[in-house]
Amino acid sequence: MNANRISTLALLLMPALASAAQAAPSLRVSPLGYLVTQVQAVPGQHRTYDVTSRVGITNTGDPARNVTATLTSRSASFLVIDGVVQAGEVPRTSPWLPYRSPDTFTIRVTVPRIMNLGQLLAFMRNL
Repeated sequence: MNANRISTLALLLMPALASAAQAAPSLRVSPLGYLVTQVQAVPGQHRTYDVTSRVGITNTGDPARNVTATLTSRSASFLVIDGVVQAGEVPRTSPWLPYRSPDTFTIRVTVPRIMNLGQLLAFMRNL
């Protein structure tokens, strides 16, 4: 599974609190910051895996507090099991060195039987 392509899933980052004296945080989910922490086969479901990961967040603005990321999926191959990530305080970061969330998200990935290159490419586009 290509963790960089997970970023195509819709992720929403919302800082809950920001001081009026500060400029707004500028938050983005970074494909460079994903860290897969566990991959576990789902018993009784062929080619299906629960994947747990931490998310990488870049912030080119002022620090953000109480940041929460919510993961959603429009793909039938990806079922969001636990899609809410409590990132806490996200400091200003470099786009090349994102902040990694202490909390994780979990998705269930069903890998289809791939018969040809076209099917493989179609699956990869849905990641």
